[in-house]
Amino acid sequence: ARLSVLVTNDSGPAHIAYALGTPTATIFGGGNPEANGPPLNARYRVLAYEVPCRPCGLATCPIGYRCLEGVTVQQAVEAATAVMR
Repeated sequence: ARLSVLVTNDSGPAHIAYALGTPTATIFGGGNPEANGPPLNARYRVLAYEVPCRPCGLATCPIGYRCLEGVTVQQAVEAATAVMR
């Protein structure tokens, strides 16, 4: 992969990036980062705003996707910068 870093949600591109060793900052919504996240090493960062309903596995959120909205742009930038070092 020629990417310096990938910032993505927990989806297919994230898992492809893990397999290719591409530095990745992954934003988790209702999923479980411990079960479905990247290998634990310096090339990857998990961004997850903790909510009591995680993991939910719901396609539609009854409380307004707080798990995703709680992750800030600044946190994503910092995570991306950290994995590029």
